Amino acid sequence: MRLLLINFILGTCFTAWGHIPALLLPIKGTPMTSYFVGEANISRAIYSELTLAQDYFVVQFFVKSKSENSFEILTPVCEQIPSYEEFQPSVLILKGDLPWKKNVETNADYLVRLEKVSLGKVESSYKLGERPQFYEEFGKQNYWVGGKLRLKLKAGLYALVVFNKSTAKGNFTLGINEKESFTP
Repeated sequence: MRLLLINFILGTCFTAWGHIPALLLPIKGTPMTSYFVGEANISRAIYSELTLAQDYFVVQFFVKSKSENSFEILTPVCEQIPSYEEFQPSVLILKGDLPWKKNVETNADYLVRLEKVSLGKVESSYKLGERPQFYEEFGKQNYWVGGKLRLKLKAGLYALVVFNKSTAKGNFTLGINEKESFTP
């Protein structure tokens, strides 16, 4: 799976038009371990994967001042992995750092607890054969469309938790915001 992810990323790392791409490999120890992506006002495309059933992925960012933010989740269209059409991960948006997972708490129970305190949830529930695709012209790559959400966020630290309710796992692309800003 990791080799597939790396080949997918290397072949398409500039696919999300207008986004700064970031390959963030799955990490163990979440929520104590996560990625910090920096300026939230600049658009980013985060490429990663959920490697185990009931797994989750955490990325954090800082909002400098109150602003509208957008979040979108996509999965690659891959003829060799037709199950990606059914793989529809969700994203929770939380203010501040994540609370610690309790010793006896399963990942599923932890995600239920996080959902109760989240500011919003990016999700989709397309039926098989009805999920639309998005063609990204720059990278010549098709994606299965997932959920999209816009939220006004106040200044401060935020966490995004990517997970899947079913036991499905796989690659995903998390789009954060839309403002293009690139250095030479």
